[in-house]
Amino acid sequence: MRDEIFNVDFRGEAIMPLNPGETARLRNLCNLFSIDFRLTEDNLPGALSVTTCLYSMPVIADHFERRRFGNQILQSAHAHSSSSEPKSSQFFALISARVIEIQEFRSWYAEMARSPEELIRSYQSMQRVVTALKFIGVGAGSGAIAAGMKEALKAKGGAEMAKAGAKTTLSRMSGKGAIFEGIEARYGKLPVGGGVALFLIVTAATALYVSLLEEMRKLKIVILDKFQNGQISNELFSKAFTEIDPNSIKKYWEM
Repeated sequence: MRDEIFNVDFRGEAIMPLNPGETARLRNLCNLFSIDFRLTEDNLPGALSVTTCLYSMPVIADHFERRRFGNQILQSAHAHSSSSEPKSSQFFALISARVIEIQEFRSWYAEMARSPEELIRSYQSMQRVVTALKFIGVGAGSGAIAAGMKEALKAKGGAEMAKAGAKTTLSRMSGKGAIFEGIEARYGKLPVGGGVALFLIVTAATALYVSLLEEMRKLKIVILDKFQNGQISNELFSKAFTEIDPNSIKKYWEM
């Protein structure tokens, strides 16, 4: 069954346009895999076929089978692409990169193999953590971290770099949250250890915040795709996105 989906070849044939629902799904899949939708314009049906196959690749647990499936995706992508068209070439390059990622680092795309209930629970858990990090000012601190790193790189020697980075980070984080102010009051007065400790704490928290936002972005697209495909109920969808009326989102077949 898995091999049958690769039997479509648009070379030398008229390319049929996608209907609105198919176009919407292709946009969702391009967003999920960080592919510019405009790169698919040379062959929209081919791009939809390839990205749909790519979407199912993380479900395959066995590495050998996943690699074989990935090679089939690449063959299909090549058949749908034209080497003389810059957009097609870029699309093929990005698909190739995603195939390798899923082949070797399946866990990066683990959300695609989860059940609807697991997806919603994961999104809710991440949302709670992100909300907590925002409350203590981590979300607003990414610019401060960058500024701290910049100052640290200017300094000479490990200790001086740590001091410079911590000093800049602390100054930029001032007023960014009650908990940070409390930490700063406790540790900021220490000559080295305290400031450096806070610098490392804030850096780690900011890295976690940015990572969670990216994971939530991917989860949201997967949940939306499954919802528009009829795989997730209105009730389950509302548990993750309380601010969105599920009735306002059309299913793919309703477009």
